[in-house]
Amino acid sequence: MPTALTRMVAAMPRIGDLVARADAGDPIPEGARCQGLGTPDDVAPLIVFLASKESAGVTGQAIAVGGDRIALWTHPGETEEHLRAGGWTAEAVGELFAGPYADLLQEFRPTPLDRSAIGDI
Repeated sequence: MPTALTRMVAAMPRIGDLVARADAGDPIPEGARCQGLGTPDDVAPLIVFLASKESAGVTGQAIAVGGDRIALWTHPGETEEHLRAGGWTAEAVGELFAGPYADLLQEFRPTPLDRSAIGDI
C-alpha cells in the first residue's frame, strides 16, 4: 500500500497543498512523514527489497509504506460465502449485498490523522 504525495492524490482533503509542495521540491514536513506521507522515492526502497532474493519469505503481505513509515497490516478473514451456479450478474450481486450480506458489512472508520503532527499546510 504505497503512499506518496503525487498528483493522483492531490484532490484528497488537506493533501493538495502537500502535493504542490512536493512537486515544487520542498521538503515534506516531519509530522506528515511520520504519518506515512512522502514522495515516490520513499516507496522505492521497499519495492527494491521486495524484488530482491532477500525477500523470498515475504509473500502475501499487506505493507503500507510512505514517508518515514513502514507498517504491516493484518490479513482479513473470510466471514461469509455464497455460490451462484453459472456465475454472478450485477443484479445478483446487488441482491446479495441488499439481502444476506446487508447485516455483515463492516463500517469503514479510517484512523484519524494526527493533524498536530502535520502542522499547518
